[in-house]
Amino acid sequence: MRGIVLLFSFIILLFGNNIDSLLKKIEINCDLSEKTKIANGGVSFIFTRSDLERMQVNTLKDIIESLPMIEYKESSYGFPDPFTYGDNKAFVSNNIRVFINNQEIATGMYGSGFMLLGDMNLDFVDHIEVYFQNPSYEYTTESTLTLIKIYTKTAQKDNGGKFKTSYNMYNSKSASIYYANQLLNGWNYFDYFSYNQNKRKKYYVDDTKVSRDHPTFQALASIYNQNNHFLLQAITQNRDGFLDTSIDNTPVKTWIKSKFLHLGYDGNYNNLYILSDFDYKLTDTYFKDDVIAQAQYNYLYPIYSQISTIDAKIFNTEIKYKMKKSKNTLITGVKYRYKWFSYDTLYRNDQELLSTGNTHQIVFSVFAEEQYAIENNSIINLGIMRAKVINNSSDQEDDLLNYRLAHTYTNTNWIFKTIFGHTEFSIDPYLVNSTGFFIKDNTVKVIKNNAFQENIIFKNNIKYNFLFTYSEFINYLVPDLNDRYLLYNTNQKIRTYDFYLSGEKIYNDIDKLLMSVEYLTYKAPIINRYKRFKYLIRNINTIKKYDIFNELIFTYTNDEQKYYILYNLGIKYHYSKDIVFSIKGENIFDDAYKQNYFRADPNTLEQLQPTQISPIDRNIIVSMEYYF
Repeated sequence: MRGIVLLFSFIILLFGNNIDSLLKKIEINCDLSEKTKIANGGVSFIFTRSDLERMQVNTLKDIIESLPMIEYKESSYGFPDPFTYGDNKAFVSNNIRVFINNQEIATGMYGSGFMLLGDMNLDFVDHIEVYFQNPSYEYTTESTLTLIKIYTKTAQKDNGGKFKTSYNMYNSKSASIYYANQLLNGWNYFDYFSYNQNKRKKYYVDDTKVSRDHPTFQALASIYNQNNHFLLQAITQNRDGFLDTSIDNTPVKTWIKSKFLHLGYDGNYNNLYILSDFDYKLTDTYFKDDVIAQAQYNYLYPIYSQISTIDAKIFNTEIKYKMKKSKNTLITGVKYRYKWFSYDTLYRNDQELLSTGNTHQIVFSVFAEEQYAIENNSIINLGIMRAKVINNSSDQEDDLLNYRLAHTYTNTNWIFKTIFGHTEFSIDPYLVNSTGFFIKDNTVKVIKNNAFQENIIFKNNIKYNFLFTYSEFINYLVPDLNDRYLLYNTNQKIRTYDFYLSGEKIYNDIDKLLMSVEYLTYKAPIINRYKRFKYLIRNINTIKKYDIFNELIFTYTNDEQKYYILYNLGIKYHYSKDIVFSIKGENIFDDAYKQNYFRADPNTLEQLQPTQISPIDRNIIVSMEYYF
C-alpha cells in the first residue's frame, strides 16, 4: 500500500503546465536569496520564498531533516538540539548559530539561539540560508560549524498584511498576523505576531505520560531603510519539561517557563558596518520525581526535585570595515560580547545550592579576511580570527584561534569550492565551574575542529551537487563511560566522513524534483563505528491553483539496523488572490527515525534500555491564509 501511494503521489505530479507559470517564474526569480549569497561564503543550501511556501515550512525542523551533515534531534528537556547526548543536558549544540537578517539570536547560558528558534513558527520568513563548516567571517565571527541565516519579509515584496490560522490533529490551534508598509524618507517596517499552542504527540515511559507541548507567543518588528536596521523580537513559552533530568525518564511533574527579548541595531556607512544588540532571557523551571537519592551521591543524585530561576543577558558590539580594490576585498573587524547570568533560585533535592561565583563571561575577538580574485571566475579567500574568553570567577580562560582558506572557481556550467577551516570552541557559561554537575574535571580544554570540504556543482538541464566533508574533532566533550551525566575531554580524535550527492531538475519553469543520497560515518568513545545512509526524493510543483509538495526520506543506521521512512505531503489551494487553503501531512507513516534517551535504574543506578522517541511527530495540519 505504501508503494502504491508513493508511486501515485510522485509520478502524476511530474506532468502538467498552467497559464500562471510565467507569473510564478517572475516571482521566484525575485527571491532575495539570489542576492545575499557571496561566492566564497561557504558551502550553502538555500530555501527560497517559493520553496518555503510551497513546502509549507512551519519550523526549521522542516528543512533540517532533509539536509546533509545534520539531523534534527531534541534534548531530554524537549529543546531542539541536533547534537544532544540524550541525557541531562538541556542544550549542547552551541556550534549552531542562528541569525535573523544580520543579527544573531543568542542566549546567555547556552550561547546558541537554536534552542529558541529551532521549533519556532516561521511565517515571518522570506528565505533561509544554511552554511556548513566555518563560514565566512563576513557572516559570523563566533566559532561556528552550522550557520542558519533567516531573512524576514519586507515591505518591498510584502506590502500589506496576512492573517493565518492553523489546526492540527492534536487539537492544537495557532494564529499569526503580519503587516508591512513603507514609511517616509525611505523607511519601512514589518510587524509580526503569532500564538501557537504547539500540542504534540504524547508518549508513555513505564506508564508515565511525558509531554513536549510548548505554547508560544512571539512578536517581531523590523524597522529599516537602505543603511539602517532595527530589530525587536519577544518570545514567551510555557514548555512541558518532557523527560527533564529524571534518571529513569519518568518525571512526576516538570515545566519550563521562559521570557526572551532581543533588541538590536545594525547599519552600514559606506564601507563601515556597525552592530549592537542585546538579548535577555528569564527562565523558571520546576521538576519533581519519585526516586530516592542514594547516600553515596550526597544530595545531588539522583535528582528527585529541582526548582530554579535563571537570569541571563548578552550584549554585543561589533565593528567591521570593508576595503575594496580592483581584485581584492579586505574585511577587518572587532567584536565585544558580554554574557551575564545568575541563578536567582536553585534548589536541588530540597537543598539550596550556592552560587559558584562565576556570573559573567567576556569574549573579545578580532578578525581579518581577504578575498582575492585571481581571475573574474576564480577567488581565493583567507581569513583568521583570534578570541579571548574570560570568566570572572573561574580558572576557565581560553585563547581561541580560527582560520579558513577557501578557493572558488566557476564557469558556465561548473562551480568548484574547496574549503579548509580550523575552528576552536570554548564552553558556554552553564558548563563553567560545573564539576560534579555536568563536567568531570575542574577545567575543560579548548575543543578544536579541523574540516576539509570539496563541493562540485554542475548545472545543465539538471543541477548536480557533490559534497565531500571531512571533519576532525580534538578534545571533544563526550559522556563518561562510568557516569553518563558527566562530560570530559576525550583524547580520541573523532573523525567524520560525509559524502553527499544530489540531482535537481527544474521543469515547467518553476517546478522542482530533487533526489539526493548521503553516507555519513564516524567513531566516538561511547559509540562504535556509526554509519548512516539517507536517501531523499522531493517534488514541488504547481498545477493551476494547486501547489503540491511531496517529500520522502529513507534513513538507515547501523546501530538500529533498520530503515526509517519519513513521508511528508502538502497541498495548497489558491481559492483567490487573497484566500489560500492548505493541508499538510507530516511523518504520514509514523515511521520517522527515533533517537535514544539515556536511562538508569534509580535504585541500583544500572543502565537500562534507552527510551526511544522520534523528534518528528505524525501530524496533519490544516490552514487558512487571508491576504489584505
